[in-house]
Amino acid sequence: MNQNKIGFFQRVLYLWVVLFLFGSTGICGSEKSFLWKVQTDGPPTYLLGSIHVATKDFYPLPEQVESGFENSKVLAVEVNINEIDPLSMTSIVMESAFYQDGDSLKDHISTETYESVQNRLEEFGVDISTLDKAKPWFIAMMISNLELQKLGYDPSYGIDRHFLDLAVQEKKKIVELESFDSQIRLLQGFSDEDQELFLSYEMMNQDTMQKEVEELMAAWKSGDAEGMESLLFKPLKENPDLAPVYEELFYKRNATMADKVESYLKTKQGHFVVVGSGHLLGEEGIVALLRKKGYKVEQL
Repeated sequence: MNQNKIGFFQRVLYLWVVLFLFGSTGICGSEKSFLWKVQTDGPPTYLLGSIHVATKDFYPLPEQVESGFENSKVLAVEVNINEIDPLSMTSIVMESAFYQDGDSLKDHISTETYESVQNRLEEFGVDISTLDKAKPWFIAMMISNLELQKLGYDPSYGIDRHFLDLAVQEKKKIVELESFDSQIRLLQGFSDEDQELFLSYEMMNQDTMQKEVEELMAAWKSGDAEGMESLLFKPLKENPDLAPVYEELFYKRNATMADKVESYLKTKQGHFVVVGSGHLLGEEGIVALLRKKGYKVEQL
């Protein structure tokens, strides 16, 4: 693969990572924020539901969010994107997101889906031949990011990046709930059927994406956890066959992250935990899992 293609994939991957895995304005006057406080006999730990691409007018964030960060000693994020080595990232992606055995995209999806993807990519000026070895899940994420760029959203204004930059400025300790490697490799286990479902849903969803993104932003601004949950898990309700995707992308990771947050609570240092909003929500979300463990968790 030539260097131009590798550079193209690096740019696409970066956008995808900050949108999906590392997971949704001045905001004033809301009754609730997307911030939860976990109270123990030591300093509180805060859980912030993040959105990973945003616009400049998202700031300033609500006062209780910024003060929660200021009152915490440690920032915890899913992955510290400032510490990802580009060469290592490219190597992992080339291994995980692209066929290595001579197969191509055409070998793993239907002709109908392939033609639909080809037409959609052409709208963004992308020739599908540059992605002939890419796996369906990667292309689905890529199309989603191209759509968000088109709507004006930028990862440089993401909430994760905002607090990572502040933590560096204030010399706060930064810890990771996961690793870049684990986040990328979790998608390797999806079957061809699951990956095509994922890609097909993305293609069907393109015409309503702007409306759904606006609804997600409105739910985030008002601290409407139920509304956000309904929107994020709507695809699963509409298509139960997506259950394996949600199991891998949300539920298993939620359980692991909840255990990690519990370990932070025991340090009594006061952590400010920033994770994608979807990980906090629902009966199998981090908030519910911590409550099941006996912790008092309050939305602010």
